[in-house]
Amino acid sequence: MAGIPEGFEEDIPQWINTFDGVSCENVLQLCSGVELTRVMQQIDDSFFAFELVHGDNWKGHKSNVTSLLSALERYYAEVLGRPLNLDHVETTDLCRDRSIEELAKVVGAVVGAALLCEDKDQYIGAIMALPEDAQQTLFLFAQDVMAQTEDEDQAGNAGDEPSGLPEDFSEQVSDLKGQVSALQAENEALREKTERLEAENGRLQVASDEAGARSGLEEDFQQMRQDLTRQNEKLREELERAEEQLRDRETGLTKDWEARLQAASVEFENQLQKLRDEKDILAGKVEDYNKLKSREERMRQKLDEYDSVSQTLRRRVQELDDSNAKHLDRILHLESVENEVDFVKGKMEEYKNQTMDLETKCLELTSQVEVKDQDLAALQEELKDAHGQCQYFENELEEAKQELEAKAEADVDGSGFGGEGLGSFDDIPVAVKERLVRLEKENELLKQATEAGSGSAATDARLEMLQSQADERQEKVLELEKENHQLKHQLKNQSAAASAGAGGQERDERSQQRIEELEKQLTEAQAKGSSTQALTLTVRKLKEQLKEKESENNKLTSDKEKLEAYTKKALHNVQEKYMLAIKTCKEQIKEKEERIQKLTEQYKQGRHQSTREAQLLSSAIYELGMNITEARLARTLDRSGGGKASPMSTTFLQGRRDQVRRGSLQGAQHS
Repeated sequence: MAGIPEGFEEDIPQWINTFDGVSCENVLQLCSGVELTRVMQQIDDSFFAFELVHGDNWKGHKSNVTSLLSALERYYAEVLGRPLNLDHVETTDLCRDRSIEELAKVVGAVVGAALLCEDKDQYIGAIMALPEDAQQTLFLFAQDVMAQTEDEDQAGNAGDEPSGLPEDFSEQVSDLKGQVSALQAENEALREKTERLEAENGRLQVASDEAGARSGLEEDFQQMRQDLTRQNEKLREELERAEEQLRDRETGLTKDWEARLQAASVEFENQLQKLRDEKDILAGKVEDYNKLKSREERMRQKLDEYDSVSQTLRRRVQELDDSNAKHLDRILHLESVENEVDFVKGKMEEYKNQTMDLETKCLELTSQVEVKDQDLAALQEELKDAHGQCQYFENELEEAKQELEAKAEADVDGSGFGGEGLGSFDDIPVAVKERLVRLEKENELLKQATEAGSGSAATDARLEMLQSQADERQEKVLELEKENHQLKHQLKNQSAAASAGAGGQERDERSQQRIEELEKQLTEAQAKGSSTQALTLTVRKLKEQLKEKESENNKLTSDKEKLEAYTKKALHNVQEKYMLAIKTCKEQIKEKEERIQKLTEQYKQGRHQSTREAQLLSSAIYELGMNITEARLARTLDRSGGGKASPMSTTFLQGRRDQVRRGSLQGAQHS
């Protein structure tokens, strides 16, 4: 075809859509061969009644286009009587690469078939209904196809050998044609000789007419002419016989060739149909193989994903193991803490026992302190009475001093009795003050000793000492009362004997000393009373400290119980939580391993199946080669055996083919 007409991609789908049941939206849709085959089925269903391969596989499209081209050649040759050669169509470029140039060649053949068939008026009318651009495009296709078929017809008639004839038929035809050409050459030589003779006859006729004396030559010429005519007739008869023999031989050869060609065509059609079926099966297997290959790729991707997931899970398990190790360390630490708690519990028990002992001792001390308080209160009452008595004695002492001073003033002429007595009375307050300071220091020392001492035994001893001192003080108070009464009695006696001599002065001195001693004892009694009050305060402080220790002990006990409860609860929660987490992770790992094993088995099975498919594909190719070899052997045996194949060889080949086919079918069933 010289070139693709303009508007090819727009006009051809319009013409395809004029056929019933055929739809075409894009010219590239025709590369599958399905729509063009359906168009030819509407033109003539007898030559195009073959199964079509649907789908997006270009190999299936190539099978459709190959079947369409073969049927078009047979349709042109047998129905239209025009030779058509479509071997120049590249089906691979047409189906795989969707070549517009190759598609235009096939579309041109289909358009020519529509315009040359019996129902061409109908299709021409449909074309005339299209736009002018589409009409021009289609008629250009028709002209190209008609010119191509005429050129091939002339080339076939001018050739020395009929195309498509077997080799033995070609040799016989070439021999006959050689004989015919020889006869024709001889006939031409005779014609030339006859023409020369006729020319000579003309010249002789002229010469005879002119001379009139050449009758002998004329007779010879006539005789020669008759001989040449007879020879010419014989040659014509031989030529006619040769031509008749040639026609008969050609007719016989043509009939024989047509019969053989018909049988071979039927056989090749059957084989072609088988090959198509096998090709469809192989195409389906190839598609299955491609699907399995893609599935294998997906499986590999899934395996890679599962490997990454398993690595993630292993990493999580490692993290869980690390966290478990940490929690185990924490548990061991808590166990050690629990052991320490047990130790602390023992200590607490000891402290409880000590506390109980202290409480009992405190109760005893409290009871003793209460008794001592009662005794102290009694002593304080007695001390108050003693103070009152002392005050009474002091008042009396003051009165006695005043009386003595009055007597000393009255005794102007005394020898120093009044002066010494006055001096001794003036020294009494200073001594009392000194005693008071000393008693205060002793009181402070006693307070410090009381604060430093914390034992109950020291307190008891101190209380006993205080009790003994209080008893002694009571005795001394009684003695002082007695002495006071005696002094009063003596003062009365002294007042009665004021005018006595030196004996009275001595008694005054003794009484003065006795008064000082009484004041000293009174001061000591007061100091001892203050020390008793200090001891009472110390006992109160000890009670408060004991209460604080009891509160601390109770707080430690409650903290210990809380710590024990928290430790038990924490251990229980941690053990349950992490044992459950470990169990879940182990189950997940086991499930992932099972899935990985399952996918590995599926991958192995798919790989085995793909290997089996490859083996089946190779066996099918081997079977195809066997069929081709069988066909060649059959043709060779036909030529060598006079047109009939050996039944033994055919049976062997057929059995071999059936054996291979049965093996492939059994392999397919097992797979």
